Amino acid sequence: TKELIVLTPYETLMQGLLHRLQTSQGALPDRPEFGSRIPSVLGQDFGALTAPMNGAKAEEALRNDPRISSVSSVLAVQDMDA
Repeated sequence: TKELIVLTPYETLMQGLLHRLQTSQGALPDRPEFGSRIPSVLGQDFGALTAPMNGAKAEEALRNDPRISSVSSVLAVQDMDA
């Protein structure tokens, strides 16, 4: 049998934010503001300027989340193993 896993409030927030970042902005017809512009560039080969540009896209998506009151900084790094 499968058990129900209860998440902490922090885990619920992190799961929701990850979902927002991985969803293309405009993908949900009833919530066009939900999502980010990051999925459109995933899997592409990037140069040195890509991580900062994606950091800016992530910051924009986080600022649009009503659960987030402020974003002090975002650090985006390229995963060399991916």
